[in-house]
Amino acid sequence: MSKTEVERAINISMMAHKKNLLVGVDTTTGAGACILLAAKLLGVPRHVDEVVRAVAAVSRKQGTVKKRMLTCSRKLKRGLGLALPVVEPEMLFPQFVSIK
Repeated sequence: MSKTEVERAINISMMAHKKNLLVGVDTTTGAGACILLAAKLLGVPRHVDEVVRAVAAVSRKQGTVKKRMLTCSRKLKRGLGLALPVVEPEMLFPQFVSIK
């Protein structure tokens, strides 16, 4: 993950804390949601499962990490009024197929 992605995720987290949007949300779930939003805002294609695997490795609650993370990211997006760009499918293609 690039330095700009990390900085943007921290920025989103700080804005969410100021508006009390992360009250009652597990820390790792909130961090994963901020990473997802930062990647989408910067146009870096990250698959949800990639972030979920990283968060689930740290989290003790591994039951419904994906569902909670997507719910939290949706809550943050609406609460902060973020306009996310549409990710083009061609950008996701190299993650699944390697072209030589």
